[in-house]
Parts: sequence; structure tokens; C-alpha cells
Amino acid sequence: MCKESQVIAAIRAAEGEKRAFLTPQQVGPIVGWNPQYIREAARTNSAVLPWPVIVRGRRTEIPKIPFLAWCCENMPHYFQEVKI
Repeated sequence: MCKESQVIAAIRAAEGEKRAFLTPQQVGPIVGWNPQYIREAARTNSAVLPWPVIVRGRRTEIPKIPFLAWCCENMPHYFQEVKI
């Protein structure tokens, strides 16, 4: 599967997620970042991340709706494919 197909599949999976929060493991493939980088950035300096994050103990959560809104604004070519 090519990178573009993987991103589209990850976006579809995130959009279909029933929970209100996504994990760095779900978000990483969409933005092309290592999930561990997202976790560390959330703990040390969340201002470097372009979407809101919540750190609860050892968990890092990304609110789904603001993240997908950020994706729509910054990655519109993928969302034309996904047709949300």
C-alpha cells in the first residue's frame, strides 16, 4: 500500500472511531510523525503541536473533532479523496 493510501485509510479509521479522543498511534500515520514524538511533545511542550492534546498520567489523547478539523484545513487533498 502506498503512503497516500495509508494516510487515507488512517483518516477513514479516525473518522469512524466512536470515541471522542484519538491516540498518538492513530494520529501519527496521518501526519507522518512518530507517535512517540507526539507523546513527548504533548508532555514537554504541547505548543509545538498544531492541535489540542490532553495528557492524563501516562496517556496522551487528541480530541477527535479538533484534530479532524485541523486535517481538513491543512490536508484538504486527502479529504477530497475521503469525502467526509
